[in-house]
Amino acid sequence: MAGLASLGSVAALSSSAVAISIRDRARKLLPKDSAAQGLVHLVEPGKARQFCLDDGLLMTKGNRLYVPKGGDLRKSLISECHDTL
Repeated sequence: MAGLASLGSVAALSSSAVAISIRDRARKLLPKDSAAQGLVHLVEPGKARQFCLDDGLLMTKGNRLYVPKGGDLRKSLISECHDTL
């Protein structure tokens, strides 16, 4: 049972490191995504209530990250999630 507990700790550390990288990449891609920029322009005056800006990231009200188009971020996230199952 102790082995499983340590695996859980490693998984938590790995996902924390990955989450920071994902957030940084999303922040860099956001200005290049025209659909996201349309949402940002609606969020700023308060016209898009289902989205908000948080530390330069476009987030849903359910606290989910909008993953901008461009680069390979979306593809990386999908393969990362499916490869770990």
